Amino acid sequence: MATYIDVSERVFLIKYSFSMGKQVICAQKDIAQTLRENRTNRGVDFIKEFQPHKGTFKTVSKNQLELYFSWDTEAMEELKKDHLI
Repeated sequence: MATYIDVSERVFLIKYSFSMGKQVICAQKDIAQTLRENRTNRGVDFIKEFQPHKGTFKTVSKNQLELYFSWDTEAMEELKKDHLI
């Protein structure tokens, strides 16, 4: 089965805690807006990065998130609000 996710930039899967399985997929450039618009009282359960060579998502560590978004102040602030960094 072919993968239909555009991988020209990093793609993330965000799962929210205690929200009836709410999951959102977004591109790296949209993560701050996505976190802001979909914020729940319980926070984020995990963030996974799409691995195009495997066609699956892999959990992203706090260190990787800092590395990916250190240049993006808005994204860093949103990640800190959800205690992901």
